[in-house]
Amino acid sequence: MNMFPSTGMAAKAQNLIDVLGRRKEIEDYLTKLQIERPKDDSLALPSDELAVQPKKPEPPKVEEEEQKIVPDKDHAASKIAGQKDAAKNKDSIAIKAPGVAPSTNVPGLVQKEKPYINPLDTLHVNYDAEVEKGKKAYVLDINLPYSVVIVMTKVDHVYVTETRNAFNRFNKTKFYNKPININNEVLNDSVKLVVMNSFENAAAALDYMDKARKAAPNEIPWLPAAKYSFMIITAPNMELLKETKDIDAYKKWLAESFPGRF
Repeated sequence: MNMFPSTGMAAKAQNLIDVLGRRKEIEDYLTKLQIERPKDDSLALPSDELAVQPKKPEPPKVEEEEQKIVPDKDHAASKIAGQKDAAKNKDSIAIKAPGVAPSTNVPGLVQKEKPYINPLDTLHVNYDAEVEKGKKAYVLDINLPYSVVIVMTKVDHVYVTETRNAFNRFNKTKFYNKPININNEVLNDSVKLVVMNSFENAAAALDYMDKARKAAPNEIPWLPAAKYSFMIITAPNMELLKETKDIDAYKKWLAESFPGRF
């Protein structure tokens, strides 16, 4: 340091000597110094600086549309203009866009119940069906109880029984809330009948017959369609049919009595 007094190393050496000379003083200062640690969630700032908190973004201001208050004739309270008030005009119906079905729940709109239409009133029948001369006439009475009959021609007895079983299952599945009695009848050597009873009138019997006839290809697929047909009959006419045993005459009379159904 005496040899090179003007060098940077000489200055550093002088500072080190000065620090070592004040070692006792520095140790006493550090021993008495109290340091307060900041909390974990706090941030220590220099005393000469102010902490700047980030400014929260303000939501964009939306100019509210001017709301007009209009009086409502049907309500004591006023409604804001532009809101729908279906009860305001009870006789009006909201117009829907094309392709959108209008709502049926319109306040104030009275829904009219559809009038009951008796199926018998719409049944097209012919009371003037002719019967061959010299033979007893069948009687047409659409209000009597009817049976639906599957007429089977030249079919083995085994298939007749299987047909009865098939439609017994069909009835229990599709018409489980309606008891339908089913049994076999032999009209003659060629014609066998599967008779289903308990239909209150001609309209009910025809309605069931249409459903059963449509389901037949799936219910009795082993039987060719040409081997069976459907018809309806009352108990008095069934007794007359058993007496005459002429199924063709009855079918002809039935087709004339119910045009377009047989």
